[in-house]
Parts: sequence; structure tokens; C-alpha cells
Amino acid sequence: SPEVDADGAPVWPADLHQRLLPARYEVRNLRRLPHGLGYLQIAAEVGRLVSHPEVRGAKLCIDAGGLGGVFFDILVGAGFKDPIGVTTTGSVGRETVDPNRPGCFCCGKLQLVSTLQTVLQTGRLKLPRDLPETKDLLEELKAFAVTISDRGHASFAASTGHDDLISACSLALFAIYPRRMGDWTVESIDL
Repeated sequence: SPEVDADGAPVWPADLHQRLLPARYEVRNLRRLPHGLGYLQIAAEVGRLVSHPEVRGAKLCIDAGGLGGVFFDILVGAGFKDPIGVTTTGSVGRETVDPNRPGCFCCGKLQLVSTLQTVLQTGRLKLPRDLPETKDLLEELKAFAVTISDRGHASFAASTGHDDLISACSLALFAIYPRRMGDWTVESIDL
């Protein structure tokens, strides 16, 4: 209910309309680093990017599966503040905490990709038109498909072989999209 003024008339917050809108997500930077960079060079570039005043304090979410786990450990060792690691599993099960690595989660690719799909289909993900990688991301999305094996297992990948930008956007949403452990929810309105 609204606050009231001295005469008892309701006073609605100036930002009420904004509070009632679902969250909107904007991709500010989207790019691939050159092939052949070492982990320390990549960590230095990530450090440079996250120290920019416009994103200072933002959450950093990293693919911690396979060799990504090594990179996650490098960032933790370099003093990055509370990075979030995600090991993508083939399962469609619930998100879990990775018992072997503090600050990491295990999450099915279906969960990651369906969240990206939701924000795209509802028009809540805004992509910069002026970045060359935006076109690449859209091409990846066009080529992205679910295939079902003879045993009934779902596999999610782009038919072109590249889905790294999809993964990057999905991981970014993992870090900021409202969810409860194990269940993603639509509880994005905080009144």
C-alpha cells in the first residue's frame, strides 16, 4: 500500500512504474579474446574489464568445467572478489553447489539456456547493435538446437560447432537472474 501525506492522501513512489516492470538485462560488452592467449593474459584482461567504473561491483561468473576450473582457481588466487563458477552438466536436474570447489555450482545446460531463451523471448535482453559479436551471437542462436539421443538424453549445442557466446550470456544470467537454489523463479519484482 502507498504511503500517505499529511492529509491522508496516498503518495505513490515516483519509481512505482519502474518497480513493477520485470528486470531488463543489457549486454554491455561481448567479444572473443584472441586465440592463443595464456590463462594469465586472460586473467589480466578480465581484471581490466571488471575494474571499469561502469561495471565495478558486478558479479563475475565463469565456466568452471574442465579447464575452466583451472582458470577459476587462477582468478581466486589472483584476488578476484567472489567469482561464481559454474560447471555445466548434461543433466536437466536442479542446480547444486559443487562440493569440491567453494563458490561453484553445477547446473544443467537446459536450465542455463532456457533462462537465456526466456529473457530473449520476452524482449528483456538488449544486445548492442554496434558490436560485431552481436551478429555472431545471433548466428549461434539460429544454429542452436536440442538433439535427443537414441537413449533419450538431450544434448544442447549449435550445429555450427560454436556456442561460446550463448554460454557466456547464459552464465552472465546465471549470476544475476533471480532464483532460489535448485529452482529458478520469476520473483524479479522487489516491492
